[in-house]
Amino acid sequence: MLKKIILTLLIISLALPVYAENYIAGDVIVVIKPSSSDGAGTLSAASFASSTGAVLTKTFPALSEKNNEIFAVIHSDDANPEELSRELLKNPDVIAASPNYIVRAAAIPNDTRYSELWGMENINMPSAWDKETGSDNVYVAIVDTGIDWGNPDLTANTASELGYNALNSSSSARDDNGHGTHVAGTIGAVGNNNLGITGVNWNVKMIPVKVLDSDGYGSISSVIGGVNYVASLMSQGYNVRVVNNSLETYAQLTPNYNNLVREPLWRAFKVIDEYNRAIIVVAAGNHETAVGKPTTRTEYDGNDVLFYPGYYVYPASFTGLNNMLTVSACAQNGQVSTYSNTNANITAPGGDSASDGSLILSTWPQTLLTNILGEVSLNSIQGTSMATPHVAGAVALLAAHDNSMTAYQIKTCILESRNMNYAEGLLDVAAAIEYQEAYSSSLQREGTGGYDDWRNYDAKDNNDNNNNNNNGSDSSSGECNGFTWGAFAIIMFCPLVKKFMS
Repeated sequence: MLKKIILTLLIISLALPVYAENYIAGDVIVVIKPSSSDGAGTLSAASFASSTGAVLTKTFPALSEKNNEIFAVIHSDDANPEELSRELLKNPDVIAASPNYIVRAAAIPNDTRYSELWGMENINMPSAWDKETGSDNVYVAIVDTGIDWGNPDLTANTASELGYNALNSSSSARDDNGHGTHVAGTIGAVGNNNLGITGVNWNVKMIPVKVLDSDGYGSISSVIGGVNYVASLMSQGYNVRVVNNSLETYAQLTPNYNNLVREPLWRAFKVIDEYNRAIIVVAAGNHETAVGKPTTRTEYDGNDVLFYPGYYVYPASFTGLNNMLTVSACAQNGQVSTYSNTNANITAPGGDSASDGSLILSTWPQTLLTNILGEVSLNSIQGTSMATPHVAGAVALLAAHDNSMTAYQIKTCILESRNMNYAEGLLDVAAAIEYQEAYSSSLQREGTGGYDDWRNYDAKDNNDNNNNNNNGSDSSSGECNGFTWGAFAIIMFCPLVKKFMS
């Protein structure tokens, strides 16, 4: 009976075109019920293959003494493996059948220090790379200390010709600190080049936007200058899909509508937000406070006061932006890092030397020695600044996978696929791509939580401003006592923006 069925099927298959996708063309794996006489099934299949021109390419030993089912691979140059498998399964003597699918190890790049990138494993990158490794049509703006694109692991993926230095309004955006280069490596160090590390994206175009100096400091005006530059690139048609902001400041400013629509940096962010193309990814901060909630203590940065009770972390506490994500940091064990601010949208690997000794390895500015040796400069540090580019990289990767999606749709994919078993919801890039593939056509294109009338200048209640009360400290001391507002002011009493480079 089996001979007749297989013969009929192979005759049918002669009319089918050669067909191969993710399986070996012409191959079908068949599992046949055990025969009453040992080996009869195998002999029957071999006899049939010989008589019809098909080939019995392999048989397998019994899986166990209690299971002597016959596993075999048959091959026909004219067979459609999927169709043949479906027909074989109609035979009562066939237990199972399928095309001979190609099996790949989850994509692991050959970069020499990849084994040290525990963060990539934590956010499920190997499975994500099976489906997407990035695109040089996707641009990521890194608002930071610049990028050292002389690092061999960053050269090909840095759009150095688009670089901008907001500190001196020039095109000289080379990193003289290290922080921005470290961020860039996590987002887009060239992957699978047998060198150094890999970023979340093996291919991408990163734009260095220098707003912080060699000491890691900048001003609100420099950040605004950098963000406005990014907006200008978007208006010119550049496919900027992410703006990474691994920086923070603290201010006595309650994050509500009446305050924020007057805040210059918020308005700069809002311009980006309304394109609905790029997601603004922001570090939650590193001082064990909560995003969007007032601080409860006084914190010092060296001899300077970083914040007093009643202050808020910014830009992480901005509301009214549909396309912004705030990122807290986790240690290698998946728990929120001991230093990290909380109440963020999502958590990503940032390291925690205090809890489990973990740090984040990434690219660093080249030195004379590494250049002479032809090596990649690398460094291991920790912070929410290191967590943020994991999320920014994920946004870019999803944009590469489906560039038709809006920023809000990609944001939805990332948030809906978080691994809620860890921290505040751990980034899972493979799950985000799966969610994207499953629901892309049905996702809401625009957010509804934004301040739609933010340009309606007459609608503001001027009595709702903060009064700059600094809880008893002397406002003439030069400390950060809050914002001074003007109609379109960009000058802040708190001029310095400090980044974390723990």
